[in-house]
Amino acid sequence: NKSADFGQIGYRFFTIVDGLDASKFTLKGRELTFKATAFKARNNTYHVNIKVRFKKTVFSRKETAEITLSVTVTKTNFNDEKLHITTASNFSTPENTDKTIAYP
Repeated sequence: NKSADFGQIGYRFFTIVDGLDASKFTLKGRELTFKATAFKARNNTYHVNIKVRFKKTVFSRKETAEITLSVTVTKTNFNDEKLHITTASNFSTPENTDKTIAYP
């Protein structure tokens, strides 16, 4: 899954690197989406590796960086019977709902 973001100066090209949970995520522009999932089937933490290639100007050299993001599914309210998706940025989303995270 690949996605490009062309800004006023330079560009960023994002790629999801292969991994066990890579199929649970999609990229579009600067947005990473965690696909709606029924979480009771396996453990509650999912990981995605993202590689970004970027070039600041036409004359600068290409640079590459890679990051691993973790998404954890937890039950936050034991009275509502729903599981919630939580990222390191502390956002919560109900189960079976796509989760989108935008890169600044």
